Amino acid sequence: LPHLAHGARRLAAFVGAEREGIALLPNTTTAMNAVLGGHARIQGPGARVAVWDLSYGSVKKMARHYCPGEHGVVEIPCLGEVERLWTGGDVFVAALEDAAERARRAG
Repeated sequence: LPHLAHGARRLAAFVGAEREGIALLPNTTTAMNAVLGGHARIQGPGARVAVWDLSYGSVKKMARHYCPGEHGVVEIPCLGEVERLWTGGDVFVAALEDAAERARRAG
């Protein structure tokens, strides 16, 4: 336990955060559950979240669990655009902007 506390203090100092704002978790799945669950609790009913279509399957499943409903999860398509990555196009930014516009129009 002292090693974890020491590691958390060093990480906080490295990223310029308060120690209380750092949580060391055993894996990414646990971390995503914490983030999505916290987001859903703070936002309450009608919480929304955006995920990339390239996101890991369990992340999409967690997002649908914590933000249910027709508009709870906005999936940003970029999988079909990956070839643009090799030609210098900023696929992720363009896909995010497109998805945000569609979400705004959907209400």
